[in-house]
Amino acid sequence: MIRNILIVGDSLSMVRPDQGIQLTDTYAYKLQLELKKSVVINASLRANDSNNVLTANYIYETLQSFKPDLIVYFLGVVDCMPRLFTKKEHRIVGLLMAIKLVRPLVKAVIRYKSKKRLWYTKNKLKQYVTLTQWERNLDRFIATADSNIIFVNIPSPGAKLKERNYAIEKIIDEYNSILSTKAKKNSCRLLDLNKITRQNPNLLLDDGYHISSEAHDVIFKELLVYITLPD
Repeated sequence: MIRNILIVGDSLSMVRPDQGIQLTDTYAYKLQLELKKSVVINASLRANDSNNVLTANYIYETLQSFKPDLIVYFLGVVDCMPRLFTKKEHRIVGLLMAIKLVRPLVKAVIRYKSKKRLWYTKNKLKQYVTLTQWERNLDRFIATADSNIIFVNIPSPGAKLKERNYAIEKIIDEYNSILSTKAKKNSCRLLDLNKITRQNPNLLLDDGYHISSEAHDVIFKELLVYITLPD
């Protein structure tokens, strides 16, 4: 019997009260309610990516401390998303915003880049985790986890996301392709959320990548089937 289930995710697996996603709507909560003899830990973090879940702190606080029988790995959108600033640049921007004298100039740069986002994402692609790093990180996590893993792939992008980010659908497909290959190679199950959201775009919120309460319910039901299937 599966006693400990660990969810490794980003904001897509978390509450969004301002957009109607309450705790009771999340797939993690529903799994715990259904699987009364199991313990479900949602170790999701906002802006979480495949680099962060390999840090010593995250591994100690989740994998080593909890020793899960099963991991639900639902990451990727933070990794692959086109950015206007690298992580280092983002930290510098944050520091400069704290300086009153230069704040208006920093805001002007942000506004300019945001207005030209499509151009920047086409001609100066910046990502928190490159495709090569994503592949390497998946290998490392699988080797470190020492648990059964169910991978949930990156949802199909909604209209707003595609409108503002050049070739985002192609980018997501590339990251999902690597995820699918790793899942198959390591005999891990894969929940194809990309296909589900492509067929049902209404499962996405208006921003084009966060998921609705209905999507949480779909994930819950799909995961429940996987979890209760015999090995």
